[in-house]
Amino acid sequence: MKILIPILFLILTSCSTYTAASLSTNIVTVATTGKTNTDHVISLFTQKDCKMFRVIKQRKMCIVK
Repeated sequence: MKILIPILFLILTSCSTYTAASLSTNIVTVATTGKTNTDHVISLFTQKDCKMFRVIKQRKMCIVK
């Protein structure tokens, strides 16, 4: 499981280019849910509450819902 999350992160970020549409949907998503689009996909696959910003605060990226 520990290796799955970084792999998903690399796959999801490499398959999408950051265009104006991509950035605007991320801004709206973060404003309404507090998570990025990538966070939502990782949470869906892991069945946990995942946020990339937790890593910056030196906390676990995913927690049990």
